[in-house]
Amino acid sequence: MEYINANYSDAKFIEAHYGTTKINFENNGYDQFVFDLNGIRFSIFAERGKITIDSYWSAFADHQLYNTYIKPFIESRNITTKFSYNTNQLQNFFKNNPEANISQFDGGVGFVIYDDECTNPESLGWLYDFYSYCKGNIPFSYTITIICKGSSTIFSNESKFKNEAEFYNSFN
Repeated sequence: MEYINANYSDAKFIEAHYGTTKINFENNGYDQFVFDLNGIRFSIFAERGKITIDSYWSAFADHQLYNTYIKPFIESRNITTKFSYNTNQLQNFFKNNPEANISQFDGGVGFVIYDDECTNPESLGWLYDFYSYCKGNIPFSYTITIICKGSSTIFSNESKFKNEAEFYNSFN
């Protein structure tokens, strides 16, 4: 709690998981403390009295990416497919520039879109629209992997599909 008070004094405590109190002969385990700061939920992990992981900047970067670029697209279409992010460069950007706006970021991010129910990517009806949306709206470098049951594709900000058919033909 001293660490939280020193680094995130306005954070609200949500819950704790005490792995160090469980019998585990392989290792001593860790304790996880979950907090909320301005709508961003993050965890602090401690092991043997030392902070081992502080996930605030990761959660902050994911939150900024989601709210600025993903949410406007998926909410208007009621999309429930799972998105995950690789935002290491974005995390470092915000950690070094806490007051910066995501539009100032000039690095790269990675997304994975995963739908384990879909066997025909075209049947989802929005993947090509998402490709087009990203091309027109995300101003920094990105790589997006789309995984459907039995097929996948990868595209980036530099990809150029001539049309929707060429995009869906890229799934293998």
